[in-house]
Amino acid sequence: MDENGQVLNARYTQKRATDYLRAYCDPGFKVDPPYEDWETELYEQIDDMWDLYRKCLPDVGKAYEELPMEVYKDGVLSGKIKRLMALTGALVHGCRACVLFQADKALAAGAAVEEILEACAVAVSLGGTMGAGETTRVVKFLDEKGLLDEFKRIGRVEGLS
Repeated sequence: MDENGQVLNARYTQKRATDYLRAYCDPGFKVDPPYEDWETELYEQIDDMWDLYRKCLPDVGKAYEELPMEVYKDGVLSGKIKRLMALTGALVHGCRACVLFQADKALAAGAAVEEILEACAVAVSLGGTMGAGETTRVVKFLDEKGLLDEFKRIGRVEGLS
């Protein structure tokens, strides 16, 4: 990985993704090397950095915010479905901030953990290693919010294939 935590080879990304999933399913498994703060702290900085950007370019910030407000409202597709679609796109594209933001917005729109994990599965199918690597961020995010405790207890997510 480079100094910014960007994965420089696909094999390493795949190892990190599978290690995280194994640790999730097997509490006795220890990820090596352990995850670093930068791998989970970006989400906490999103709002502050966007506020700073808007102060620098208020007209651009306002114009940018109007589009998502229109796009993500309920229409033929619900806002929840649109957020799950956006999460899948963010995972495949590899946008760390987008992944966490869309996962949080999907939860706020009423998405169940199972729906989020299935959206991640679509991303893994479409994006291969990139989707799998970024999916670990969503699993960590859900885990930090305590939303995977029941799944840890039973050892797997019921209803997902």
